[in-house]
Parts: sequence; structure tokens; C-alpha cells
Amino acid sequence: MKAPRSESRFLRFVSRSRALQIPLTTIMYCLCAAILGVGMSPGVFLALWAFRRFLHVAFREGFGLPVGSVLLFSLFLGGAVFVFYFFSLLIMGLVVRLLALGVRPGRHTLATWPVAFWTALNTVHAMAVRIVLPVVPASYFTTMYFRLAGCKLGRNVWLLASTILDPYLISIGDDTVVGGDAIISAHMFRHGALYLAPITIGRGCQIGAHALINAGAILGDGAVIGIRAYIRRGRRVPAGANIAAVGGLSLRAALDLEQSAPVERSPRIPKRTQKRT
Repeated sequence: MKAPRSESRFLRFVSRSRALQIPLTTIMYCLCAAILGVGMSPGVFLALWAFRRFLHVAFREGFGLPVGSVLLFSLFLGGAVFVFYFFSLLIMGLVVRLLALGVRPGRHTLATWPVAFWTALNTVHAMAVRIVLPVVPASYFTTMYFRLAGCKLGRNVWLLASTILDPYLISIGDDTVVGGDAIISAHMFRHGALYLAPITIGRGCQIGAHALINAGAILGDGAVIGIRAYIRRGRRVPAGANIAAVGGLSLRAALDLEQSAPVERSPRIPKRTQKRT
């Protein structure tokens, strides 16, 4: 069977060769280590300066270990940690934005360059999501990173969740709140291919904790997505609608919501799940 024309022969060969996958994966993680190292360097410089200023001088002059010097050094060391957060998110956001130039919405078979770029940028994005972002939720650090990574954020947006995947394909309107551990993912795998579709979230929306917004979803202004609710691929939620988790609905309402029309058609949201705000 011939490979689709969109596939790369080189990538197809790599995907089948374990001998090539190991060194390429090692190179990828070396680049990730370099990104972390560069982001860490300003904080390390600050920590070394504080050590020389407050502790090294005290030891050299025979003053012992003054309590004031220890406290000042500890304060600067704590500041060095947040300097690391800032610069690492700055660099990782720019790298994700740069790699995202090779990724476009649509259906991509696995042995293609868009999927290769997508895999590389998600490796970098995973570092931000797992190492730094959970420590600084709903802060300037979070919004800075996602803006740099390509996410279109309105004013006064609160991001308590760090698991916003494919940020370059996501748009969030003014005064929207995204609850903790909510997942907004603009990708999914179907029938051996990667599917990418933009997600649009309107103004004044509320997304509950542990909710899942899938690829291609559109949320109208003022929509409320309850805790652990699931918005399927390509669904449109009307403005002002209140979508509860399926577990909190009657069987009939859950079936109606599950069978609601995709984006291309007018949606049918059961009355019990609607609440105008």
C-alpha cells in the first residue's frame, strides 16, 4: 500500500526504525534540557551573586555565619526561583510559538511534518505544564506564557488550569474563568491521524474544574460549563447556556445533549441545561 502523498518518506522511515527513534528522542530531550538551562541561568546568576555578597564574604572575614546574612541569602534564593519561572516560561512560550508555525488545523496523517512539529512543540509545552505553570496559577506568569505561545486571550481572563493544550489554536474572550484542572484540547487522534481544530470561547464564560473542552468546540458568550462536563468535538454551545455534567442530568437530557448537532448545524441543548445569564 502506497503512503499518501502528504506523508514524508523520511518520517515514515523514522517511524518504523527503532534505531533512529532513540537518538532522535535523545536529541529532543537534550534541546529541552538546553531550554531549561537557559531559563535557569538568570536565577543562578542571582543566587551566586547573593552567595558571594552575604555568605562568602562573611566566611572570608571570619564573622562566622550571621543570621542576617542567612536570611538575606534565603530571600534572594527565593527570588531566584521566581526569576527562573519567568525566564523559563518566556523562552518556552517563544519556542512553542515558533514551532507552531509548522502546524495547521485539519487532519494530518502521522508521518507528516505538521505532526513532527506538533510533537516537538508539545514536548516543550509539557515542560511548562508540568514543571512551572502548576506553581503559578491565575497569575501574570500564566497569561504571559499562553499569550507568547499563541493563545488569544481577552482582558481579565483567569486561568486556574494549566492544561490548555495547543494554545495557538485557542481563543478565549474577556472576563472568562477557566477552573482548576480543566482541559482545553484542540487536538485528538482519530483513525490513525491527528485532528486539529480551533476552539473559540466567548466572553464572560465560566468553565468548571475538571471540565473537558474538545477540538473544534465553540462556546457562546456567557456560557457556563459545569464541573466535569464534557463538550464533544465540534459542538457549539449557545450564548448563556448552562451545561451540567452528564452525571447530573436525567437520562433523556443526557441523551439529547450527547446527540446535539455539531458546529455546522443549529444545536439542540435541552431546556433543563439552559440558563440565561
